[in-house]
Amino acid sequence: MTPVEVTQQYIDDGRRAEACRLSRECNCPVAHAVAAAGFPNPKVRASTFTAGDVTAYLHSSGKRRRYVLPPEAVRFIERFDDNRHVDPITFEVDETDYVEVFYE
Repeated sequence: MTPVEVTQQYIDDGRRAEACRLSRECNCPVAHAVAAAGFPNPKVRASTFTAGDVTAYLHSSGKRRRYVLPPEAVRFIERFDDNRHVDPITFEVDETDYVEVFYE
């Protein structure tokens, strides 16, 4: 299991889904936290995230790994995107439990 710590700094630096000009998938606090935990180039969605080499599309049949976010991370994302108060959290991701997916 890999611990993922969503710090106050990630919360302060994060962008909400409705207010961000850039993709929310790469700029939310959870994306910053999973990247810092060692998951390269994460794209975070409501309940999952993908990670892997961004050049994977060209060099490995376009496959990345999709991981499921635990319920506490999903609730955090919902609250953050709804512009409600969130506190720093720590959760775990099982780095061995993933599905290979085509580049997304």
